[in-house]
Amino acid sequence: MSKILGSAYESGESQIVISRKPAGGTPIEEGLFVKQGADGFVSANYAGGTGEAIPFGIMAQQEAVACSVVVSGLKVAVQLEDSITPTAGQTVYVKAGTSKATNTSNSGANAGTNATFTGVNGGDGIMNNVGTPSIIKRWAEINMPNGL
Repeated sequence: MSKILGSAYESGESQIVISRKPAGGTPIEEGLFVKQGADGFVSANYAGGTGEAIPFGIMAQQEAVACSVVVSGLKVAVQLEDSITPTAGQTVYVKAGTSKATNTSNSGANAGTNATFTGVNGGDGIMNNVGTPSIIKRWAEINMPNGL
């Protein structure tokens, strides 16, 4: 089963979504972690390093002017680093350089979060509105009920 990246699959009161514009006006792929850019803007260019803004949400659907960012939710589908298969309960880290989810801190190079993996992973995530729809992307579900 494919997942629409950047979407929470357990709805109700568990999800908080905000609207922000992508920095520079360039669309950001759904399911990537985003950090605060200039006021009202977000960026997915997490490079790691001291003093850099830590990611605070997951890029969701692109809209006409801005985009949705999932700030908290359950079973949120995110893009997954190619080389890993996380298990339930592992801490989610943001991979420096790709802004994808990983299960390792890489000696502190990757940003730690309050999120955990659910253990549900796949290789057929759908990326909408950026590039060609139905592009194959590895994904994993994460829980971030109190935000990242």
